[in-house]
Amino acid sequence: MKTVIFEVSSEEEVRARILRVCETLIPEDAAHYSFVSPELMSKMLTENRLHLLETLCGAGPLSVEEVSRHVGQDVDAVRTELDAMLLGGLIDPAKNGKVVFPFDEFKVNYLSHAV
Repeated sequence: MKTVIFEVSSEEEVRARILRVCETLIPEDAAHYSFVSPELMSKMLTENRLHLLETLCGAGPLSVEEVSRHVGQDVDAVRTELDAMLLGGLIDPAKNGKVVFPFDEFKVNYLSHAV
């Protein structure tokens, strides 16, 4: 099963993870998509976009119309969200104007603490 973890990570944490994989030649169990701040993560991973990602998980390439039918939302609204997700690198373009999320599952790691 292909998994991606969305998380807030510092540049140093990302570098350390990459270096560890390069040194050991042992891939991690999951891919990572790191955000530099909780604010940026919450802007990109809105409730609606998480719902769209759930629909795209393991589904293979889907057209905007197919996604719209699955989620019961207006095609134009779904297109706007998918375009933002493409620009942000959350999903990938596929043939014939379709989009694909190349993972079977995703996790969102967010740790909040007192300031």
